[in-house]
Amino acid sequence: MKNRDIINLYQKLYNLPKITSKEKVDFDFFRLCRVNNPFVVICIYNAQNKFLFLRDIDKNIGWEFPGGHIQEEETIEEAINRIVLKETGLLVDELRPICIVQNIFEYQDKKIILEGIAFISLASGRLVPKPENIKSVFSDKIPPKMAYQNKDIVKIAKCKIQEEFTQIPCNEIESVRKRSFFYFLHHCLIKPIGSLASHKIHREFLKLVKINPESIIDVSCGDDKMVFDLEKIYKPKFFIANDISWKTISFINKKKRSSRIIFTNHNVLTLPFQDKFDLTIFKNTLHHIHPSEQYDLVKKLKKISKQLIIIDIEDPHHSTFLARLWHWYYTFFLGDQGNNFLPYSDFQKIIKKNFPDQEVEFRLIRTIKCRYCFASILDKSNSKEVELKVHLKNENLKNLRKK
Repeated sequence: MKNRDIINLYQKLYNLPKITSKEKVDFDFFRLCRVNNPFVVICIYNAQNKFLFLRDIDKNIGWEFPGGHIQEEETIEEAINRIVLKETGLLVDELRPICIVQNIFEYQDKKIILEGIAFISLASGRLVPKPENIKSVFSDKIPPKMAYQNKDIVKIAKCKIQEEFTQIPCNEIESVRKRSFFYFLHHCLIKPIGSLASHKIHREFLKLVKINPESIIDVSCGDDKMVFDLEKIYKPKFFIANDISWKTISFINKKKRSSRIIFTNHNVLTLPFQDKFDLTIFKNTLHHIHPSEQYDLVKKLKKISKQLIIIDIEDPHHSTFLARLWHWYYTFFLGDQGNNFLPYSDFQKIIKKNFPDQEVEFRLIRTIKCRYCFASILDKSNSKEVELKVHLKNENLKNLRKK
């Protein structure tokens, strides 16, 4: 997918406003602007909701945010992480786009239009030392002089934080970062054993899909390669693979990434999407949600879904010895934070209570690791659209079984 198409898709998915400005520039600046790659601007804020402002005192342009162009063959999330790490040394958490930025630069009778996306992100870590000419400060006040359209961007960012503020599970995110070495060993030694369970889950999942989805969202994709299998089978127009941890997403093999898949970094409790996806996937995350929020979260997910498929681990404390052993491994070795598991009967109650009039299909699948609860909820209001069953090619299914 071309960078221009990416900007259009982000604008549609998030219903982003556009801010535009015109500016006359000199020849040297205009020549630099001929690099027509889209750019990103990242409004970084801390736990006190103060924004990070940067200023190069050698340039008389005012305060600004970290930002830069997206390089060739680089995804938006890769560009953001590269830029933020290079300019600040910080790590981004829950990255959210807030507006499209259009800059029109004019030199004599010529002009060039550059477009990009502005994001907000709660960042963690420590600021790296900078040269004397670079000043940085966290502040809740907007500086009187800001470069380009940064003043308009920060005003939008402030409103977004006030409207959508939700406590981010920082302990869980940090756990993944701190245990990178253990995750590496897990991927090399343990995950191949557990892949037997993953293959079975994937096969059972495909049996539940009732439509041929042109839009798919996996709201907590983790490092599961299933996103690539689904992209190959259904070839959707766009595929959102979301996870609250960029570190977890980074474990996905970059060589397998598809141009149709957009990786995003949202808290599942505050997903910003409004339009319905043909298929929404919510797997292995319900037990990370506080019991008081589980019911409402399922209800919110259904609002953005024509078909919603939920998969979660049955409470290992009321299951087999192997299930309890795997749970101990994930908790003490990998630092997994989720412990709000449900017995299969309670899992069914949450779904039935939420959707008394919907078409719901339940399954309990036994694997080498544990038992998994499945629920498929089909939106009857789209019955005419979803009557067509998915006819998967035999060769695709055979390929999946061989993996």
